Amino acid sequence: MTVKEAVKKIYTEQKEVFFMIDLIEEVRCLLERPFLFDSTISRKLRELRSESIDYNYKVVNRKKSIYFKEKKNDKLLQRSEFLCSNR
Repeated sequence: MTVKEAVKKIYTEQKEVFFMIDLIEEVRCLLERPFLFDSTISRKLRELRSESIDYNYKVVNRKKSIYFKEKKNDKLLQRSEFLCSNR
């Protein structure tokens, strides 16, 4: 399993609000790679977000690394509101 596949799996298992450190630790455990860099895991999550709306999230608290999963419908609604307001 690749790092990206592991991030994809663990992200989908996370609750709506999650700590990045929990996601990182779970990916490390799944891959049995305890020294995998945090930055590698977070980069793969950003890549997933750029590729698919299914992996969209917001950082709720940067200091504590608390993340919030955005639902597909929320993002689509925001995009449509943006497009309509710019006409």
